[in-house]
Amino acid sequence: MPKKTTPTSACNDLRLTVPSHDDPAVASDIANYVMDRVLNLTDEMQRYATDRFDQAPASAIHAGELGAALAHEVLDWIRRWPL
Repeated sequence: MPKKTTPTSACNDLRLTVPSHDDPAVASDIANYVMDRVLNLTDEMQRYATDRFDQAPASAIHAGELGAALAHEVLDWIRRWPL
């Protein structure tokens, strides 16, 4: 059975190669759910750290670095989608 490629809504440059026994819509939904949750978390972390930057700049920067690492990792996770 040929593999289907389904674009994710959260990131247009990524394409899921859906495993042959997976429903393409459900696989895409799972990927989008994870991406949306992680991106919401990193946005909230950034806002929280930014609001406290004047009182704790080094800690705020460190929290921002974690948010960037999480966002980067979720994109790598999508690129490693099982075949």
